[in-house]
Amino acid sequence: HVRSRRQRQMCIRDRGHTLLLSGQALLACGWADEAWVPLEEALSCYERCGDGRGRAQILRTMSLALQDAGEHERAEQLLCDAHALVVDLQDPIGEGYVLHDLGRINATAGRWSQARLFLGRALVVREQIQDAEGAADVRRDLSLLTGEDRNDGRDRAVPGRHRQVDVRR
Repeated sequence: HVRSRRQRQMCIRDRGHTLLLSGQALLACGWADEAWVPLEEALSCYERCGDGRGRAQILRTMSLALQDAGEHERAEQLLCDAHALVVDLQDPIGEGYVLHDLGRINATAGRWSQARLFLGRALVVREQIQDAEGAADVRRDLSLLTGEDRNDGRDRAVPGRHRQVDVRR
């Protein structure tokens, strides 16, 4: 029975991963509304099998969909939930992504000091794990924030976010 339970858990996780990829593909095509159904199903799968990394990835992807819909507060809450998961899992790769996203969403909201704080933390994490490309992305976004808190908003450059979400396990 242990083996059959383990196999069931693996099937549920695999289904969640397939649904995650489906939701990401729909988001990449600009169909945020259509992406929501597979993403919610994927979250349910990951919750049932106890896959915290999968849950964090889904929450991050759902946050992207909400940002596309202009629902930044809900998106930020999902990122905070994802951050709590990756910290509990001691997942520095996931933490680097989520901190970077939190920096970007704070920049979008005009909260420059918060954005710099999250981006600074993301940079430290990405440097610690020797993620040169990720660290360069964070440095670029930090450079875009220079002087933003003194800017009247006319020529504001807000860091963009990457559409691709890490799906490594």
